[in-house]
Amino acid sequence: MAVESVQSSILETLTSQYTTTTTEEETDSMGKEDFLRIFLAQLEYQDPLNPTEGTEMTSQLAQFSSLEQQTNTNDLLEEISLKLDSQSKNRFLDYVGKDVMILSDAMTIEEGELSVASFAIEEDADIEVVVYNSNGSEINRLSLGWLEAGYHDVDWDGKDSTGNTMEDGKYSFEVIATDDAGEDVEAHTAYSGRVTGVTYEWDTPYLLIGEGLVDPEAVVRVLESDEGST
Repeated sequence: MAVESVQSSILETLTSQYTTTTTEEETDSMGKEDFLRIFLAQLEYQDPLNPTEGTEMTSQLAQFSSLEQQTNTNDLLEEISLKLDSQSKNRFLDYVGKDVMILSDAMTIEEGELSVASFAIEEDADIEVVVYNSNGSEINRLSLGWLEAGYHDVDWDGKDSTGNTMEDGKYSFEVIATDDAGEDVEAHTAYSGRVTGVTYEWDTPYLLIGEGLVDPEAVVRVLESDEGST
């Protein structure tokens, strides 16, 4: 068999093996080991009377070098990504034991204790707060009067409009804010709670507050316990 035929046969076999491997591994790119194996086979079985041109060999070596650099870069980026992901997850542990303020219209009563519900208004306004039960029915309406722009707590005593004390459970509230011309003023509802731990659901971190899970991205303020806002 001619040398060229042997070389061609070897290259076809290696290429076929590589194609089979990539199909099984579901990858679209040649690994540097596969590239080097084919390159060495080409050198071993080349026709000594008609060796591979120097420029062609240089080009192939350049391709291999580029492939190796790309592989090393990908490995480095993956390592960096894993480290950043680990740091991102661990930083949520800093919330444990602290009170946080979260954008939400939720309120809860647990063992007779009310969660701290708050709101922020962007300008001075007349404030009315409507409290709803878990079914969405209005149970009380609070008039807080004229308040300055900023954060304010909802002063609800946990009773309905007839004075009945509400049972433990989940509630919600709405803030109706109007300026002196009767125009609506934007208000953002929030509530505060103590973070007791961090958990992961489907590799996504959540803060444990009471019996609920809270997305850390919803946190707008962090409060050192009994020390004020941070």
